[in-house]
Amino acid sequence: CIECGMCAVECPSNVNIPKLMLEAKSKYRAQAKPKTVERVLGNAGLVFEAGRLLAPVANVAMRQSALRGVGEHIAGIDRRRSLPDFSGKSLARRLRGRGRSNSSPATLDSYKGRVVFFYEMYANYNDPDLALIMEKLLHAHGVDVIFPPQRSSGILEMAYGLPAKAAATARYNLNATLPYVRAGATLVSGEPTASFAFRSHYADYVDGPTVTEVASATRDLGEFLYEWRAAHPDTAPAASPTDLVLAYHMPCHLKAQEVAHTFFDLVAEIPGVRLTDLSAGCCGMAGTFGTKAGSFEFSM
Repeated sequence: CIECGMCAVECPSNVNIPKLMLEAKSKYRAQAKPKTVERVLGNAGLVFEAGRLLAPVANVAMRQSALRGVGEHIAGIDRRRSLPDFSGKSLARRLRGRGRSNSSPATLDSYKGRVVFFYEMYANYNDPDLALIMEKLLHAHGVDVIFPPQRSSGILEMAYGLPAKAAATARYNLNATLPYVRAGATLVSGEPTASFAFRSHYADYVDGPTVTEVASATRDLGEFLYEWRAAHPDTAPAASPTDLVLAYHMPCHLKAQEVAHTFFDLVAEIPGVRLTDLSAGCCGMAGTFGTKAGSFEFSM
């Protein structure tokens, strides 16, 4: 089970199969010693932070076939899988020097729109500019963006049967975002896995009304922008004409949230874009599944 969440969507009896699978994984992990690859991927936050600290060396090493072979033997990451470079300066570190990045909820009152943004690990450690582009897009729509303190979404800890770590991560993220949600902000993420965690999985690890309160305020970035543009047609920026042929693949974790509108609907509004919906199933990567030796071939 790769925790794509699609079984819950497909089940005609509305059985929460993903939750049952997470419980089974947790029970199994309590009895079975994890493999090295499971230790690595189940503690991805530490691995990503180490990659950032060692970025100049790590990025070169990941391109060397011999060293990737050693990595496969030790860590269980398939040598044929291309991995993204680490950024020498994470998004979190870049944001620390900005006065409003972690503003209090009270500072949100002067803006037309209010978003508390969850960026997840890829944007934080591999491509910080991606998150800043998303911020620029929201600003262009008159929406203020606050980046709260945050950890990973916790999905990997859940998937590798580490419930205590998953619960601690969920509580941290909920407590960090709750004040902004109560001040009227919407929790938005450009990473479907993160919004899926807030909406669906945190309730499996944390009790109390906080989970429901934050989940109700959570939106995917494409979903939020589509709703915002529909509600504010006079202020939404017009798309410039272009000449592009694009194909769209909808992630499983976005399908599992059963959102009404996605980036496909937004891009379709741009004049001159010829857009195709691939209407495909799993992309094959399936989170960390496609990185592991033993599942690479099936992934491809």
